Amino acid sequence: DDVWWIGPERLAEELAKEGGPLLWSPWFRLIARRWLLGEKGWWAERKKICAGEAHRHDDWNSVHRFDPPKEHMGGGGRAGSWLGEIA
Repeated sequence: DDVWWIGPERLAEELAKEGGPLLWSPWFRLIARRWLLGEKGWWAERKKICAGEAHRHDDWNSVHRFDPPKEHMGGGGRAGSWLGEIA
């Protein structure tokens, strides 16, 4: 049971569970919510992607930066926003 093959609906359900048996990396949560799930997510455009058609995920020029989600800020290490604004 170390590997699950799931679709977008199940992934969204599992990510939404608070205090469940699964522990999700904060980075995976951000990536899944930002780029995998939703009507403009990778899953919704996978047929275009697999067919080699142009799609919104064809972005080789952008660098995406993001801080940890709010639930991971604070604590003993005083994690917080560290990337700041791009100058």
